[in-house]
Amino acid sequence: MSSPIENFANINEKGLKTLDILEEVGVVPPYSAFDITEEMIAEAVRVYGTLSPGGNKKFSYNLARKIWGLNLLRLKFSRGAKPKDCKEGAVYLIANPAWPEHLKIGMTVDTESRLASYQTYDPFKAFYIKNYEFCLDRRAAEQHLLERFNFHLAEGEWVKHSDSLEIIIVLRTY
Repeated sequence: MSSPIENFANINEKGLKTLDILEEVGVVPPYSAFDITEEMIAEAVRVYGTLSPGGNKKFSYNLARKIWGLNLLRLKFSRGAKPKDCKEGAVYLIANPAWPEHLKIGMTVDTESRLASYQTYDPFKAFYIKNYEFCLDRRAAEQHLLERFNFHLAEGEWVKHSDSLEIIIVLRTY
């Protein structure tokens, strides 16, 4: 099974059209790997919105930013970029109902495959992604969170913290 970050199976027709437009207008280089910028993400969100007749009344920029950051990352990898050489990615919080006060802070370029790797440690496969943010520098963002919440650190990168929203708010303002 291929990783979702390596293909475009999860991108709908409007999403693919958006990527085409971004290339046509020069926001995204047409053939090579590239560094993702906030401006690039904002333009992807804007273009995608213009392809929706009447707009979307339930629009959330934070959610659209996450989705388009990951879509641009898929495009970057499809052009030969390697995860180890890539700064962009997601900083995530993984939880499990067996430990309701603990969250794992981590970073990855592929949240779905990272979550799957945790499931091997739980016979009930109860781990879930509580929240995540797309980051232009995933390593620096993760380090910032670990330093910021160090007083809650339980073991490794597990934090004793019941409210992931506070952690994500810190990450969004990083």
